[in-house]
Amino acid sequence: ADITGPLTEGVRCFGSNAREDLGFNIKKLGDAAAEALGPALERVANDESRCAPLREAARELAATYVVVPEPSAGQQASVSSRLVVEQTLAEADRNAASLKFEVGPPPRNMTKGRGAVSLPRS
Repeated sequence: ADITGPLTEGVRCFGSNAREDLGFNIKKLGDAAAEALGPALERVANDESRCAPLREAARELAATYVVVPEPSAGQQASVSSRLVVEQTLAEADRNAASLKFEVGPPPRNMTKGRGAVSLPRS
């Protein structure tokens, strides 16, 4: 159910009044609408047709109603395995960075006395 209507009903568009009125409407809606409050406040905050004080108040209040879902056991396992993979990759990157391959001229004894290559005549 969309609670945006009752949420913004009678809210004055004037500085701190918008926040007070919005807070009062939230109290009137009660705990029953707690899960719908976050999304409804987000909609109000992003609605360009509403006045700036109302959008600002909705944005501030929305942050307090963000519901963070508890991860299930399956998600927990995938998160921990992803962490292990990320740590392994980071370690591999560090090891690769510590290996330095220096490329320079060939050793002198391999090039001494060689001018133009002359093939033996047969």
